[in-house]
Amino acid sequence: MTTRRLIARMDDPDAEHPNPIHSTASAQSYGFAGALVGGVTLFSWAVPTIVESLGEGWLDDGWVDMAFRRPVYPDQALTVSVDETDGAFEMASDTTCVRGAVGVGTAEFLTDIVPPLSFDVHPVATPLPTLAPDNVPVGEELAVFPVDLRLEDAADYATTKALTDDPRFAASGAIAHPGWLAEQPIRWLHHSYEYGPAIHARTRMQIHRASPVGGTYLVAGRVHETFTRKGHEYVANHLMIRDGVDRVATIEHTVIYRVAKR
Repeated sequence: MTTRRLIARMDDPDAEHPNPIHSTASAQSYGFAGALVGGVTLFSWAVPTIVESLGEGWLDDGWVDMAFRRPVYPDQALTVSVDETDGAFEMASDTTCVRGAVGVGTAEFLTDIVPPLSFDVHPVATPLPTLAPDNVPVGEELAVFPVDLRLEDAADYATTKALTDDPRFAASGAIAHPGWLAEQPIRWLHHSYEYGPAIHARTRMQIHRASPVGGTYLVAGRVHETFTRKGHEYVANHLMIRDGVDRVATIEHTVIYRVAKR
């Protein structure tokens, strides 16, 4: 068992945020104790423990299946653990906050994720429509989202969000951080729709290869399903990320796009 301890950080939880659930006043208006730390941020903090446990091969041919079960707040103490025997992955405080599994090689869930048919880039609607239960386009591919990842952008992500100075993600020859990859489905959905406040619910991600930064990535995918649970409105999306060479990651991303007030 590989474990690490850390303290959840947020620069200014009282400040306004593009996703209001990460701001104290707004999160409290929905019944939470304070600003919620983002799910992708939590995963980014867990990456060193995963790599320590499974080795660098995970960065080039690894997978993660993680569900966000409880809120994490700034200054909360967390323990990250990976069990080498069965790949069990957990982030816990007094209770389990994130639970899942990690591994090297091809994940069994990969065949469940339907890849996109097109990576052609087209203009999006202006203004963007608001995502709502009556207009979720289940089964449809949304606009491809192109995003540049320069070395300075990768280094900024590593140091300010992933909180690491690991040269694999921040120095010459750096590769795209797995947390950055896991974040792109959020940006892809915002490329086509307005929505929020929102809460990350689950990610299943297969990394196909480590991708050197310095070029343009294309994020493409479709809306897989939508459902309601405990008053929250969810949407699950199937996506693939490609760089200028080939596929980098395949992802199923599930988000609460309409949060029910407690």
